[in-house]
Amino acid sequence: MNRRLKASSMSADATLLMMAGLPGTGKSTLALEVGKVLGWPVIDKDVFKSTLLEGGLPEATAASLAYELSENLLVRQRHSVILDTPLTYKGTLGRAQEFAGSINAALRVVFCHCDADIRDWRMNRRSGKVSQPKGLKDPGGNPDVSFSHLPDGTLRVDTSQPVDTLVKQVLTHLQSS
Repeated sequence: MNRRLKASSMSADATLLMMAGLPGTGKSTLALEVGKVLGWPVIDKDVFKSTLLEGGLPEATAASLAYELSENLLVRQRHSVILDTPLTYKGTLGRAQEFAGSINAALRVVFCHCDADIRDWRMNRRSGKVSQPKGLKDPGGNPDVSFSHLPDGTLRVDTSQPVDTLVKQVLTHLQSS
């Protein structure tokens, strides 16, 4: 795929693309592939959060700082970025919406989902980071978490499909938004 989408092709100054979904749904894999195609940095919240946790910060502080680091890249450098995060909490989305609006950035959300058997297989294959859950439960511990708080226009993708197919879906979604 050689298609490039530039943030300047949208009315906003930059784009914050948030990948949402439970652990093991393929958010990181898809985020990295979309990032390669677009030339956008991918910020894995778990990398920041794990580093902060390993440094001795409490869970709540590490989670908050991980988002602040992500926002800092978008604000200060005016880069379009992909934020790889579960986005299980309504408050996180609200913060992202407020933040994106304050700097004239477009906010786009891609919700990744797949069958629980596929998630289980993926999670058993990966070496998790300190901040990542070890089972099929969502990061908040609720196995029945709802993503009903995601905004209208969220692209929902079944990540059991080939990643190239998913990347095309995301690029089409970004261009049509």
